[in-house]
Amino acid sequence: MRKVIYPPEMDGYRVQLASDVRHDAIALELWDSQERLVMEVWETDDDAASRLLRVQRAVDVPMAVINWFLAEAERRLQLRDDPHR
Repeated sequence: MRKVIYPPEMDGYRVQLASDVRHDAIALELWDSQERLVMEVWETDDDAASRLLRVQRAVDVPMAVINWFLAEAERRLQLRDDPHR
């Protein structure tokens, strides 16, 4: 699995792009300030319709961070679908 780390971006939370070659999947992960994986959005087969949200931990996450994370997942995974990027 290859991972590309992005710098912290919102209130101590950061995103990390992960790929799984074996399953032909890519994910954007949300990590908290204690380096715990909180949630992730997975996509398979280059198909936005296949996107899934997985919540990894029962922790309190501010709604603003969740909204930001989902918007980042939409934006960054959509770039993958764009042949002109």
